[in-house]
Amino acid sequence: MWVGHVKGWLSIAEHRCKPKHLLVRARRARHISSLWGEADVYFDPDADYPYRAVIERDVVARVLADYIKEIDYDAFKPAVKEPELREAFNHMWYVLYQYGVEFR
Repeated sequence: MWVGHVKGWLSIAEHRCKPKHLLVRARRARHISSLWGEADVYFDPDADYPYRAVIERDVVARVLADYIKEIDYDAFKPAVKEPELREAFNHMWYVLYQYGVEFR
């Protein structure tokens, strides 16, 4: 699953060898550490998401649920403070808007 949050972009998938864990991946380490400060983030230079952390499923779920409970903005994109990340989200918004046009 992909998760966009005001401080980052994540790709989360099942860990291939540890079924009780998820692999949380990002293109910048802080996108993981901003939510899981204690996570052991490692670097894989050959991966499309080079920053990774193996985190227990329950911990991932709890942190994401807590994040959702604490949302304090009424519009997502303006709440993203990092200009480059906000620009990336704007591009994604446009592509997905175009995807949905035929269903309007």
